Amino acid sequence: MSGKIIFKDGSKNIKECVIHALKRNIHLTGANFIRAELPNINFSGAELSEADFSRANLSDTDFFGANLYWTKFTRANLTRSNLTRANLTHADFIKADLSWSKLTRANVTQANFFGANIFGANIDFASWPLCCGSKNVKIDEKIAKQLAMHMLSAIGDMWPGGLTDEQRDWVNSCHRVVDGSFDRI
Repeated sequence: MSGKIIFKDGSKNIKECVIHALKRNIHLTGANFIRAELPNINFSGAELSEADFSRANLSDTDFFGANLYWTKFTRANLTRSNLTRANLTHADFIKADLSWSKLTRANVTQANFFGANIFGANIDFASWPLCCGSKNVKIDEKIAKQLAMHMLSAIGDMWPGGLTDEQRDWVNSCHRVVDGSFDRI
């Protein structure tokens, strides 16, 4: 089912209308949520492709398995949000705050994270975009080790001059190596 959210005299705010639409499985494709206050909303499995959440407050929001294809999150607050298994293909996260969010198994093919903050985020089993959209992303040491581990395992002995023992120890302290799910470098 698809349709438009229409504010009536009895509706208190956009959050109330969104919850009402989600309960009725109304597709929110192309919806305009610019600057909306929508923290703690359960968008699990929702159809939100091409929606615009620019500058919206989406902290602690659950997007588990949602379709967010071509969705805009420019400068949005997504702290502690759950984007596990979400389709984020071509999504725009320019300068968005995704700190401490879950991106586990999310499809981020061609997503644009330019200038985004993903400090403390869980990116396990998510694809990392190898395009200009991953430039200037703010990451923490856990993510840095994870990305370095994947890069070094792919290039093998091609690293010029080899790695120092200190560099090798740093990469091998990656949580995926420590838990035994990835071989030591």
